[in-house]
Amino acid sequence: MTKQKTYISKRNDKWCYRFSYRDNHGRRRYKSAQGFTSKADAEKYLTQAQSEIHAGRGINPAKMTLADYLAGWLDEYKRATGGRKATTIAETQTNIRAYILPMLCADSERPLMLGKVKPEIVAQFAADLLDHGRRGVNGNAGGGLSPKSVRNILCTLRHALETAKRRGYIASNPADHIQLPKWERRDLQVWESAQFAHFLTVAADADDALYALWRLVIATGMRRGELLGLRWSDLDMADATVTIRQTRVSDGYKVSITTPKTKAGRRTIAIDTGTVVALAHLKNQQAAAAELLGLPPFDLIATDNDGQLIRPNTLLARFHAATSRANLPKCRLHDLRHSAAAYQLERGVPVHIVAGRLGHASPATTLAIYAAFLPTADRAASTGFGDALDKMMTTKPNKSLENKIYK
Repeated sequence: MTKQKTYISKRNDKWCYRFSYRDNHGRRRYKSAQGFTSKADAEKYLTQAQSEIHAGRGINPAKMTLADYLAGWLDEYKRATGGRKATTIAETQTNIRAYILPMLCADSERPLMLGKVKPEIVAQFAADLLDHGRRGVNGNAGGGLSPKSVRNILCTLRHALETAKRRGYIASNPADHIQLPKWERRDLQVWESAQFAHFLTVAADADDALYALWRLVIATGMRRGELLGLRWSDLDMADATVTIRQTRVSDGYKVSITTPKTKAGRRTIAIDTGTVVALAHLKNQQAAAAELLGLPPFDLIATDNDGQLIRPNTLLARFHAATSRANLPKCRLHDLRHSAAAYQLERGVPVHIVAGRLGHASPATTLAIYAAFLPTADRAASTGFGDALDKMMTTKPNKSLENKIYK
């Protein structure tokens, strides 16, 4: 079955749906229904009807190509978002269209049938991705993909084939039990406290319009999308806190606002007085610019004085420019997040506090990423306890504690 064409419309105060698809013999088929009281109901039953088509009505799995199946599966996956983030959908689409279809389904004369996908084919696909999977100019191969990228692509294929197995199209999932390429987390690139101070000093001296944003990232370790989604209403200057309620992320050229991926991502973070002052100065600048331009007060903190929202890639480019101006090694904006976490751990801030500030669902995640920075924190805790113990030992003994048993 090939990609479906879908229509939802309103007629005589009632909603209806209609969609077409091609069966495995190439014939165009149509399905429609009407009389729904709301658009939401029409969309609900449209999805159900399309799922029934995918579940086997009019489909002969033995004659279904992998390309046709993946096209239909992706179309359904994109419609039934079910809380999936736009970035997740975009990544899944890219994995299928840029890698799986061109490398597994490129032979139009002898197309790979869904039922003929074997574990050895998937294993060879994984090896090809590692060897020459990168898409270069005009789609030409540009070297191998990283193990992490290959794992992500194979996970997409496994997910799609698991749906085919569940619906009875195939007896087993050929992507199961395929040995995934070993992936090790890259070494973290972090700044020392002196580099933090130098970077912010240079930014302040250069009257960098984004100085307050750089300081906020360093102070909190928040993600780029969280920073870009932060509103002035999320900032409590009296209480010196910021609350993460939404993010702004890019899906190709499109930028969308969404909610944090996890409950832990929705959090309130305390900020220092210096950061509050920097943000207050930025707010005053924006208010003056908005008044001058005859615009309403800016909603998002990451807004230029002309009222334009700062795009994710623009923020990264301006960070690189600020880093270069300070003569510091080029790094990712995300490395400021790592640096903030490492700085706190090295100074003995409890792991569960750092995890909460970063928005990690569990301190175990924080430990897995930043374990290398714990020895310093461990030594600081040991020294602090030892100093306190020595001080207590030099004080006059308390006779009332002798022979006392604690249970």
